[in-house]
Amino acid sequence: MLLGLGGLLAGCTGAQADPSASQPARVVASPTATGGVPTATASAGGSTSDLVAARPYRLVEPPDTAGGGPAPLIVVLHGYGQEIASDAFHLDPLAKSEGALVVHPPGTPDVLGRRFWNATDVCCDFFAQGVDDVAYLRAVIDDVSAHHDVDPKRVYVVGYSNGAFMAQRLACDLADRVAAIVSISGVNFLDPAACQPSEHVAVLQVHGDADPVVQYLGGRFGTDGALYPSVTASIEGWRDRNECAPTPEVEESAFDLAPRLAGAETAVTRYEGCAPGGAAELWTVHGGSHDIEFSAAFASKVWGFLEEHARG
Repeated sequence: MLLGLGGLLAGCTGAQADPSASQPARVVASPTATGGVPTATASAGGSTSDLVAARPYRLVEPPDTAGGGPAPLIVVLHGYGQEIASDAFHLDPLAKSEGALVVHPPGTPDVLGRRFWNATDVCCDFFAQGVDDVAYLRAVIDDVSAHHDVDPKRVYVVGYSNGAFMAQRLACDLADRVAAIVSISGVNFLDPAACQPSEHVAVLQVHGDADPVVQYLGGRFGTDGALYPSVTASIEGWRDRNECAPTPEVEESAFDLAPRLAGAETAVTRYEGCAPGGAAELWTVHGGSHDIEFSAAFASKVWGFLEEHARG
């Protein structure tokens, strides 16, 4: 298992650098927080204030929220071993450009001091700490909503690597609160029965087909870890849950989102005819590794997907 853990950490650390030189909007700590980010573990039985006080989040607010109406909320979930200060996917500027609230909650430190999300049987509670991150992230959404005018029809989750596994988990278990997710370099449960959302959820997966950490064709972390599905099987699961047409529309060379890769490297696989509220879409980054360096255009494409799938 440690081999898989090391590979996941190595894949995640490359995406930590924050390419934005300054914050375009006001950055605040959790209103409920009582201090710095401690190592306390959130338990399922705690109140919203207890859960958030144990793990305060970082919130990027629009410059002016007065009179603008309810704001969309984007929950950004970091990768294994990362910290919440990173905005590698250029999402924080959406606070200014789109009037969104962008919240960065932290995972729990494991026994090695590396922050993780307890997302699926594969990733990434490697030391069996049993953290209930579904309860914690529901509490984060509740806490932001208690202090800001959040549009409940536009609560979105964007996750990378371990955070992508957690975004998938929230689509499974928190479908009553989450309208759409974007999963970058992560997949869902292998067993379809482990994911039974109460409502349809729009799902976009973004994955490099040369990812050596979360492999495109599926695999396991280390030699004794549980299996995770292929990227295709993961999005086909959402196709089925969202009652989409069985055969997708495929557009090769749809986007040029990764400056280090030649040409329009990203293909789009989109399932049409989904039930209201549902979507299943895959962006395959040809030649992309685990920690793809995206251009600033990536955030606008992601935002377009999210807003297209606000709950009706």
